[in-house]
Amino acid sequence: MKDTRLTWLITLCLTALISGASVAQETEESGETDSTPEEIVWATPALVTTVGRADGSIVDVICRRASIGSELVEEVQAENLEGIATLIVAMGGSANCLAAAGVDAATEAERGEAVLAMAAAAHVKILGVHVGGAPRRGELSDDLCELVADAADALIVKSGGNEDDFFTAIAERRGIPLIEVETNAEVIAALEGLFGVTGTQ
Repeated sequence: MKDTRLTWLITLCLTALISGASVAQETEESGETDSTPEEIVWATPALVTTVGRADGSIVDVICRRASIGSELVEEVQAENLEGIATLIVAMGGSANCLAAAGVDAATEAERGEAVLAMAAAAHVKILGVHVGGAPRRGELSDDLCELVADAADALIVKSGGNEDDFFTAIAERRGIPLIEVETNAEVIAALEGLFGVTGTQ
């Protein structure tokens, strides 16, 4: 009787070990883990700026329509980020706007990198927004857009500026949310959803 019970216990333990190892192997192979990504909490006040000097005013108006308390500041300094919860960055370059500001693309990239670094150091969430469609893509814009997207916690982009999955690839590589929309009204709706507010449209 004792031998039979001992054999049964050994069999039970071996079955459990094999089953556990199988589950662990399947989980490892599928890349699944027990942990879930931390949900991003979007909050105000927000600061709107640009990297590329384009579409800042448009994004600022969109934020106001979404009833997000925001202010547009082109030349962001560390003191501008004090008390700020979210930095909303309009992505895309404009040769005319860069010329009007007296800077070239390389100088703008350095400035943008510094602003994004200041935001990260201040634990300010970064939301990249691209509303210019295809005209705000290309040789001038793409490096500036990638600079922002590589630092952002989430992206909102119009589909016309993502036909080649440029932003999709960055979002997937970094594991950040990407909201793709068609119109400015949908950008407003996306912001309302993220910030939990009701805008005026």
